[in-house]
Amino acid sequence: MAGKKTVRIIIADTLEDLSKAKFDKFVHHLLDRREEPRVKCNSVEGKNYLGVTDVLVSTYTETGAPRVVCELLREIRCNDEADRLGETAGGRPEQQQGPSTSEEAYGSLGEDRRDGAWAHLDCPSIFSVLH
Repeated sequence: MAGKKTVRIIIADTLEDLSKAKFDKFVHHLLDRREEPRVKCNSVEGKNYLGVTDVLVSTYTETGAPRVVCELLREIRCNDEADRLGETAGGRPEQQQGPSTSEEAYGSLGEDRRDGAWAHLDCPSIFSVLH
């Protein structure tokens, strides 16, 4: 299974590539999200990209975190990074409208194959995460 990246590693790699200013803006937008579940300031305060990645995955799960990261990256105009996140996951990022509700986003995220492979990631639209 060498070579297969986990959700945490893919997100951490993406956040690591952001400049300090862009990372700070990403965190600001994360804290400003109105959709539930929300991240509290003390959860990310003073954390680097690895700590923020842990918060993202623990808050939004391995299936929801990549979608949230893509949305936030696009909000801060880091479209190339959002596209790369989709490419890293083996998908073709497309400029599509995302789900209108979080229920739609979390309701059909994929199936469990237990092999760690990601089927595709259409960023920021709904995607399948196979784990």
